[in-house]
Amino acid sequence: MSRRGRMRVLMAPDWTQKNPYLNLLADGLSAQGVTVVFPRGYRRGLPLWRTVRSQGPLDLLHLHWQEAYAYSPWWVGEVCQGLRLWLDLWLVKAFGCRLVWTMHNELPHDARFPRVQRFIQRLVARSADGVIVHSPTAPSVLATFAPKVARKAAVIPHGGYQDYYGPAVPQTEARRRLDLPQEGCLFLFFGRLCPYKGIDLLLDAWRRVVRSTEDLYLAIVGEAESPE
Repeated sequence: MSRRGRMRVLMAPDWTQKNPYLNLLADGLSAQGVTVVFPRGYRRGLPLWRTVRSQGPLDLLHLHWQEAYAYSPWWVGEVCQGLRLWLDLWLVKAFGCRLVWTMHNELPHDARFPRVQRFIQRLVARSADGVIVHSPTAPSVLATFAPKVARKAAVIPHGGYQDYYGPAVPQTEARRRLDLPQEGCLFLFFGRLCPYKGIDLLLDAWRRVVRSTEDLYLAIVGEAESPE
């Protein structure tokens, strides 16, 4: 505990604009008497250690999505960034801050070099004081590269977003607001538009389906990460 008597947690990276998950988690911890802070600005070199030093007394670093700190278009660069991340975390812990890592995915989405990312995950898992996973089957995945860590991983189900988005709108009203046909079967793709989600495959399949069936509609709704 910090000198203030209230646990202070740094959550990184600050991807609060991409997904309400971090905001909801921070709100839940705040209700339990925990102060949550996020990194301010962009820091080169050893960003996590420098952030911990600048944020005042911190009890814990909660790391999400390690690929934010170890991702490169070249495998050699990604290995170097992974080693840099390991050093960054070592310095954080040497500074007296404990480390918890949430393994959100088996591997990062759009991983160019899966073996390198697995190597990085192994470094992070072995550095962590605790690991969180979201499903009962996830510890078995963790055990493939960090068996000792998997035995003490905490399974905490992923929280829902219902309270964030509010009550559902009746179907008829929703279609009216979005200027969609009231009749017919509507298929929805909802979420950030990212390469790994296979939207190109969806469109190819959709073209084949609509040739033989009428009154089918597809809505693709979400923020695109790039013009392509």
